[in-house]
Amino acid sequence: MKKKGISLFTKYYIAVGTGILASFLVLSVMVMFFVNNYLLERNTELLRNNTAKIAAGLQSDETDIGHMTTGDREILRYTLEIFSSANDADILVLDTDGRVVVSGQEREINMDGLVLPDEIMNTVKENSKGVLTFKAKLPEFSPDNAVMISKAVGARNNAVSGYVVTVTDMNMITGNINGIFRILLMSVLAALIIAVAIVYFLAYRTLKPLKQLSFATKKIASGDYSYRVEIDGDNEFRELGDAFNDMARSLSTLESSRRSFIANISHELKTPMTTIGGFVDGIIDGTISKEKQNEYLKIVSSEVKRLARLVVAMLDLSKIEAGELTLKKEKVDVSRMVFRVLLSFEQMIEKQNIEIRGLDKMPSITIDVDKDMIYQVFYNLVDNAVKFTDKGGYIAVAGMLMDDKYVFRIKNKCHGISTEEMSKIFERFYKVDKSHSREVKGVGLGLYLVKTIVEMHGGQITVMSEEGENCEFLFWIPVENNL
Repeated sequence: MKKKGISLFTKYYIAVGTGILASFLVLSVMVMFFVNNYLLERNTELLRNNTAKIAAGLQSDETDIGHMTTGDREILRYTLEIFSSANDADILVLDTDGRVVVSGQEREINMDGLVLPDEIMNTVKENSKGVLTFKAKLPEFSPDNAVMISKAVGARNNAVSGYVVTVTDMNMITGNINGIFRILLMSVLAALIIAVAIVYFLAYRTLKPLKQLSFATKKIASGDYSYRVEIDGDNEFRELGDAFNDMARSLSTLESSRRSFIANISHELKTPMTTIGGFVDGIIDGTISKEKQNEYLKIVSSEVKRLARLVVAMLDLSKIEAGELTLKKEKVDVSRMVFRVLLSFEQMIEKQNIEIRGLDKMPSITIDVDKDMIYQVFYNLVDNAVKFTDKGGYIAVAGMLMDDKYVFRIKNKCHGISTEEMSKIFERFYKVDKSHSREVKGVGLGLYLVKTIVEMHGGQITVMSEEGENCEFLFWIPVENNL
């Protein structure tokens, strides 16, 4: 037993859900990256500006950092504590030896008197002309991951009297990132849940018609041609459903025609073969006298010819459906061809006492057509007329050239055809009302072949009828070169 694979719905749902999740993840990473860089640059720039302002203030006051009085230090400390609290940073004022003269501390640590390590002071001094930003680890009094910003303070003689240094934790600069990340994560999760629900709904709505069509296909395959799909909406699936229903109706009609054809062909083959076999056996065993053998042999010959015509019609039908029936045009006198066809029905016409009208008025017309195919058209139309013409009735024929077209009409006295039957009369295997044609033999292929051949020549055939009065077939084909 073949193992059932993953359904299309599951594949579609997983694919779309994975795509949405990946999109949200990429978006989240990009947002966090840009927000982190933005906050880092913004907060660092703010610290640099504040550090520069403090250094500028000390320089404008011409304060000697190394010899500040206690009162000056306390005033400066108060200022530094305000800046420290506002910036979440420790602000230090150093002398040229790296000793902390005054500090404004966010943390409760007494830094006064502490001396920065030589390696840090050397870096500060080397960059004393501007604001220096670098990561530093100061085990004595700074966080493990610190950013230090420094600015030199000038003296009266343009010498450096000290430095303003701001030290802050990197985590303080980007501290809001965690909060933003939590908000973003919750937003992404909420959006993902909503998106997954929407995708589920859309996937279900999208694939539901496919499931309906799949079920319907199985019903049709099992032989239930009456099943139809009902797809809501006004989209491509609705059009597909309508097309499927049209196909199902066509298959139902074709199946009905097929069954009718099998029944008809069985009868059409069985009856003449039974007749032929019975008469031949009667001749062989002597049941039929020699005086009557010729009469019965004529019946056998007629039945054999009928079987031959049936086989030819079926072969032509097979070629048409296979696309193997192609035109082989040549110049043909169609008026003479009509005369020969009518002549081949002479015995039946005389037996039914049918009057032939219009044959003597048909002008000689030569056109380029497929000789065998057009002969089949005339033969089937005449055969159909002879079969259905009332005893003592008439068959009228006419052929002429009109506006670069060859037009042929054949009209006969008969019971006529109903409007409903006229719409189906050119279908395969269709036979008219059996109550009017119980004596008529055939399987309903003749007029279908006529229509197909005429259309292959680029023409068209129509039927008109008055019930209880007559029936008329008219076809035309385009004429390129006529003589």
